[in-house]
Amino acid sequence: MLGFVGVLVFSLTLPATRPAVRHHDYVFVGLGRSVVAGSLAGATLLLTRAPLPGRHQFKQLLLTAGGVVIGFPALSSWAMSPAPATHGAIVVGLIPLATALFGALLGHERPTRGFWIASATGSALVISCALHEGSGRLRWEDAALLGAVIAGAFGYAQGARLTREIGGWQTISWALVISFPALVFPVYEAAKSCDFDA
Repeated sequence: MLGFVGVLVFSLTLPATRPAVRHHDYVFVGLGRSVVAGSLAGATLLLTRAPLPGRHQFKQLLLTAGGVVIGFPALSSWAMSPAPATHGAIVVGLIPLATALFGALLGHERPTRGFWIASATGSALVISCALHEGSGRLRWEDAALLGAVIAGAFGYAQGARLTREIGGWQTISWALVISFPALVFPVYEAAKSCDFDA
């Protein structure tokens, strides 16, 4: 049930991003949510007295944050400036396969042949839908969306490895908190160009 709710909430990301980037800078939209989430995550970690991550965990947290806190939100928000949300949602449908690939590489796992056949078939359908939406050609925003897919999948796979050591919500919370100082200034600068009256 929690997985279903997570997928449902995640599916709203691009449809909610598309109208936001019409009036606000993509950096503000993409990274601003990480600043807000980082504030809440920091408060939660303090209230629960979560232990500090170790040195080797900190490195994995940086990699996780680079993918899911910075890379995916920034690239997907940038791509949503010109692209329709439906097109973005189709391309981002490649995240499960990309995450499985990174999970297999980083975690030294060996999914079954049936898994890869099913994943490749689903991904081929996603790509054909993207090509159909783009009148038979890929658009420049597809490159940004592909970058978002790679960043997100890499971050998810890194984070999944770390959850075995420190827990799921602690992993994403620490990733948000360690990213916070690097995000505040760019988000503040981007906010200056936003149309908050729209």
